[in-house]
Amino acid sequence: MWCTPHYGTLGIVCCIALLGLRFIPFDIVSEKWKRRLRTPWVQWLPSTWFLTPQLIRHSTTSLYLRFICTIGQILFPLMLLFGWQWMDLLSHYELVRKDMEQWPIERLDDSIKELAHSPPGIRADWHGVRIMGNTAIVTCEQRPRLMAFDLTSDKRSETPLHQRWGMENVGPLESEVNPRNSIVWTVNGGKHILESKLHNGQWTRYREVRLPSTLSFSYMTRSTDTLFMMEVQTGGNEGSRKLVTAPLPQLRPITELNLTMNGSKAPMPREPLWVPTIQKLVYGSEFGNLLYAIEMKDGAVSPWLEADTFNGKMAWSDGTQRIYSAVPNKMQIQVIDPTIPAIEHTLWTQPGVRSLAVDEQRNLIVSASVLTGQIWVQDAENGSVLKRMGTVYPMVREIALAEELGIGVLTTWNAVYQFKYID
Repeated sequence: MWCTPHYGTLGIVCCIALLGLRFIPFDIVSEKWKRRLRTPWVQWLPSTWFLTPQLIRHSTTSLYLRFICTIGQILFPLMLLFGWQWMDLLSHYELVRKDMEQWPIERLDDSIKELAHSPPGIRADWHGVRIMGNTAIVTCEQRPRLMAFDLTSDKRSETPLHQRWGMENVGPLESEVNPRNSIVWTVNGGKHILESKLHNGQWTRYREVRLPSTLSFSYMTRSTDTLFMMEVQTGGNEGSRKLVTAPLPQLRPITELNLTMNGSKAPMPREPLWVPTIQKLVYGSEFGNLLYAIEMKDGAVSPWLEADTFNGKMAWSDGTQRIYSAVPNKMQIQVIDPTIPAIEHTLWTQPGVRSLAVDEQRNLIVSASVLTGQIWVQDAENGSVLKRMGTVYPMVREIALAEELGIGVLTTWNAVYQFKYID
């Protein structure tokens, strides 16, 4: 609790004063106040026994109330400190944000290298990351562009994208790549699919294909022969719930499907994943406990599996033919067999796990947490922790692995990190 920067003097003074009420000796209380404390309406007033459990416990003959006050004496300091900490942070949000933007590289382990850091006042810029050979392709949201980081040198290059668009002022979230021919696809300006090529660190724009309608925030994934773009959770906006598909390599004709369930709008997608073994897109909704499957021919959505999501990322493994799903609030990674479908088993992991990736060659899971700021490397079969690395900027977004190099790349709201996950 005391490691977090604190910004309000009045808050800590009030906190200390309230904590002091616990240690008021009952003997110094006047007879007048003792009589008041013994009145039933005072004894059962929650705020009274919550703030002064010691006084109430000594002044009551009710065993039930004494028990409650004894528990209150233990829980009250913890609840007070926790509540004060969060009130302190929330009431000084801009100061907290400014300090977080200055996350020092001294906190990083030797195996972690900071590739890029956002300038002051810019947050939530770095988003999707894909690996193409020895290069990490990062999609940038706040200042729309594609960044290429060479993982074997300090070389980097970028190509600009259309400025943020629409009423929500949205930006690009993800791109897709074809490592065989160095092609990169992304949504540009919400109205086009942009196809580019990266060769020897130089970007070349091949073509732009018009979309049937404008996409807002959208994630991008692909199968061997199709590119998928799905509108995802857009804050308070209900969203249109669209799935856009484009054949590869032609990119034409583009198909747009409205996602419906029982004749109405389907639940708003948050985290989509293409599952090859069932030839369907599976997605989780905002802080939900169900996964949904999409019929690719008509966009019909149906409940697929009861599984907590809580905005955790999902990853597919060709080697094990399993889905690995991060569950931040349960310190779990769910291992899902999609052919049944069922949660085969769960792996224990760090609290707040948000992003994960699978090393197919070594059967490893690499994950990062929004709470601890740590990167964990675990055995994909039994969950044993092989390596812990920290401490990165904790608002983590995406992880991708360059398996041949044993190097991972992690994007966060404020920085991009490269890390060696095997010795």
